[in-house]
Amino acid sequence: MRKVFLLHLNILFVVLVGTSQGKSTDPFKCDTNNPGQIGMRIPSTDDFGSSFIRSSAKAHFSHSPETNPDAHWPEHFKPKKEPFEPLIREKSTSVDPYAGIQAEDFSSQNGIQPSNAGAAVGYINDGDYIRFDHVAFGRGPLAGQIIASSNTAGGTIEFRTGSPEGTLIATAEVTPTGGWRTFAPFAIRVVDPESYSDGSAYLADQTLFLVFKGASGYLLDVDSFTFEPSEVIVEELSFINCPSEPLQVGDTIDLDVLISPANTSNQFVAFASNDGISVDYITGEFTATAPGEVTVTATSFSDGSVFAVCTIIVQEKSTSVDPYAGIQAEDFSSQNGIQPSNAGAAVGYINDGDYIRFDHVAFGRGPLAGQIIASSNTAGGTVEFRTGSPEGTLIATAEVRPTGGWRTFAPFAIRVVDPESYADGSVFLGDQTLFLVFKGASG
Repeated sequence: MRKVFLLHLNILFVVLVGTSQGKSTDPFKCDTNNPGQIGMRIPSTDDFGSSFIRSSAKAHFSHSPETNPDAHWPEHFKPKKEPFEPLIREKSTSVDPYAGIQAEDFSSQNGIQPSNAGAAVGYINDGDYIRFDHVAFGRGPLAGQIIASSNTAGGTIEFRTGSPEGTLIATAEVTPTGGWRTFAPFAIRVVDPESYSDGSAYLADQTLFLVFKGASGYLLDVDSFTFEPSEVIVEELSFINCPSEPLQVGDTIDLDVLISPANTSNQFVAFASNDGISVDYITGEFTATAPGEVTVTATSFSDGSVFAVCTIIVQEKSTSVDPYAGIQAEDFSSQNGIQPSNAGAAVGYINDGDYIRFDHVAFGRGPLAGQIIASSNTAGGTVEFRTGSPEGTLIATAEVRPTGGWRTFAPFAIRVVDPESYADGSVFLGDQTLFLVFKGASG
């Protein structure tokens, strides 16, 4: 005669309703829409400006009245010629202010004319300007130098962004040089260089206007100008999210590094792995390709002696269990106290305190609700769904009532303890070891 247990549950399968449309979420995938994630920028050639300062003045030429009709006029009474339009370019390209900009390469102008056989701009009056598009300042300048000439009292050059009345970022005072073709270097004084150095301001790409100010009459000619970048060198790198737990083959993670100081000009690193294949050189995306120990090195672009190391353990991939597709109770990983039932298609002979364990249950975000198929020919009992251990976090419960026979199975609701935390994203359940712990009266 079959022994009768007070709590005898025959469990066919468990189905949990997921918050992610039945798809488990890979906890190692970085979500770029999550503000907590750090993205890496991909460097371009525009990020590495030279700090070379052009300092050579143009040659000084003299002309006879026969070869230069303007020589009949006093230098400061040179007549303006007919207005001209600059060459229309097919496509604008970035301009590097740290490599030097020729004044005659402006994008547009107001009031000026070519000078020095087209190698400079001149005939400049108060209020005239030249404009340069797509000036790639990056962080911003510390200082600069402009090559100019003046055969009058000179004038002031205002460097403004956005418009002729835009933000003033620098100025230069040009004094007399003794002739229109006698060029000399003059300092460009940046208004707030500290803001670029400490990272509180970032100038980036700008439309730059050189606005000329001074008394009436011609003020000055301009040959070229250049800026000195505000560069801070990387001192230290450290990995932010080097995995402390082993990854499984096929897992991916976007590795990120912390750069010190935070306001460094060159915030780019190169990634490399000792196996040569596991990490993307630029983005830092790591893919676990084979079991073993992989060493990833992040090296500063600006200083190869500054680097950080992350050691990652990779294990063989375990077979994940999908709770949203249904779990057969008899497919447990281990058990305590139970025996097969219903010709091996269920588990039974369950007493108070018994449990079954399922490894690698891929909950993803987490469940909203669920259903368990069970039977009881006694008073039934409670099924507790816990993670980590039989005494672990309680995530759900199910109350099984009498069904009229051990082989008479019926569905019972699984009530999730805190479904809102999974739905609103405040809790992410991920992969878990799941225990079904059985509670009830004796027997």
